[in-house]
Amino acid sequence: MLYRFRSIEAEFLKYKQDIADIKANIVEVMKAPEMKEFKKAVSAHKRKINPKFGQLTDSQRQLTEITNDIRVLVAATASDEFAFKWILNFIAKAIISQAESELSVKPQNSIALSKLTLNLLILFPELFYYLMARFVKKCPIIIGYTCAVDTEEGRLRMGWRRAGQNKWEEETKYNERLSVGDI
Repeated sequence: MLYRFRSIEAEFLKYKQDIADIKANIVEVMKAPEMKEFKKAVSAHKRKINPKFGQLTDSQRQLTEITNDIRVLVAATASDEFAFKWILNFIAKAIISQAESELSVKPQNSIALSKLTLNLLILFPELFYYLMARFVKKCPIIIGYTCAVDTEEGRLRMGWRRAGQNKWEEETKYNERLSVGDI
């Protein structure tokens, strides 16, 4: 059993490093002053993609339309490797955010979000890298990783959020964010 924990912890640390790499090589690079015009251009795609996640319903036709809309917008960035990586990272964050915020209120929408995510993973296999890193950052239990949460480091590792400057979110809020209840 100890062996399995070590392999799971190694996997957790790998995803933690992936997040650090994404931050250093994509997020921080985009903040550079010389990237201002470039950021405006790719942010236009982001602004068109973002509302799509909130438009999901159980309609297959609508899912197909949303998938195609996102496919076209992402494909438009594919000629620039950095823009493509940046938009995939944004999509991964948007999927996680949608799952955290809306699915606790409307668990039935998890099916549509799952189908959209699968469609995007099929269209853009590179999305897996960003999506898994973000999933594990927010919910490490997804790979079987867990640790004590009675320390600052433990709570950070397990994806707890700050509710204020020196205060952690309530445990019930943390649990709600990580689950979608009864589907």
